[in-house]
Amino acid sequence: MESKSSEILIVGGSITGGVAARESAKKGFKTTLIEEHSYVGKQGKCTALVSTSGLKKIGLKYENAVMNEIYGAVIHSKHFNFSVVKKTPVAVVLDRQKLDEEAIAEAEAEGAKIKLRTKLEKINEANIQTNRQTIEFNWLVGADGFSSTTAKTAGFPEIKEKVLCYEAEFKGRNDEKMVHVYLDSEAYPGFFGWIVPAGSETKTGFGTTEIKKIRELQGKFLQRSEIKKFKNLKKQFHAFIPMQERERIQKNNILLIGDAAGQTKPTTGGGIVFGSLGAITAIEKLENYEKEWMKEKTLKKHLLVRKILDKMDNNFTDAAILSSNLGFNKILEKIGDMDFIFK
Repeated sequence: MESKSSEILIVGGSITGGVAARESAKKGFKTTLIEEHSYVGKQGKCTALVSTSGLKKIGLKYENAVMNEIYGAVIHSKHFNFSVVKKTPVAVVLDRQKLDEEAIAEAEAEGAKIKLRTKLEKINEANIQTNRQTIEFNWLVGADGFSSTTAKTAGFPEIKEKVLCYEAEFKGRNDEKMVHVYLDSEAYPGFFGWIVPAGSETKTGFGTTEIKKIRELQGKFLQRSEIKKFKNLKKQFHAFIPMQERERIQKNNILLIGDAAGQTKPTTGGGIVFGSLGAITAIEKLENYEKEWMKEKTLKKHLLVRKILDKMDNNFTDAAILSSNLGFNKILEKIGDMDFIFK
């Protein structure tokens, strides 16, 4: 079996892997990214509603991937609704595949090498074995998603808290500038539902912590009046999203980033921004990555908000939507103002 070497070896060819490879190559490291499929990216399996402020932080050219601009959200309880509207766009809906491809293109432009159809099989002390060759490394970065092979093979603790999400995307123009978020503990136990206007299509879906009920909940979801009005189903898929950070995200010279590290917001499931920031931090800090990342308390604050929302039954949510004095409008505004489901 052929043997190669790389100073920094990255597993996973989506946005977090691409950003890590870009940053690594930019710093002058000999950088290789491997992807098990014959293509890079998630093939669009993502809502990709992302805050504009977050996108600026990761320094990725996203403009060609924009499908629609979002100015706010209508947040629905079972019987009432609450609107958050801004004068300028607070988020954009992106073509996730184009975004992933841009991240990889920027990495290649900096000198990173991309190897497709290359699957991680075994991790040794200073090299990995793939289905094609052995590759030596100084640093190994796992950017291979929630079901990370890197994490499993290296013996990292598993992520226990998660939601299973279902998304249905429908053809047809929808240039509305508001997303719709549905807080209904009966319809979407443990999470929420959404309708996201994406210009040429509409992205709808929900998440739940009650994994075994996904088919039942999915059937009821597609029969809801706000969903039945969309007729031309384009695509549907399921995906797990981590609801907590992994207890360990570094073992010596093996680092985890993105969904593999649990770097998603428990309030919304958004992971594009935080996963990319994790990638940047990993390459910048290397041996001190875990220590430096854990100083960031934002995701822990989101987890606290998520736990508050999970305790709210429908009667309580109705009351919170109606009242401007309970303080829950501030919590809801943060959901309406930031990037949403999926990563």
